Amino acid sequence: MPIGAKETYQTTDYWKEFANIVEMDFTDIDKIEADATDGFGNSVIYDLYGRPVNEPAKGGIYIIGGKKVVW
Repeated sequence: MPIGAKETYQTTDYWKEFANIVEMDFTDIDKIEADATDGFGNSVIYDLYGRPVNEPAKGGIYIIGGKKVVW
């Protein structure tokens, strides 16, 4: 569970039955790799409805190369 929540979990009916409750930092990012370009070459960009997109908007979610990507 998140750091700082252990005591709450230990006193909650369902969770207090667990013997080993461990706090962890789930926000740590180990590694991010990026290219100097957009990294997608000439791939077609689709919206979440599967329609091709000519001009993706910053912050939009798109499908590129079969994967969901935040632009």
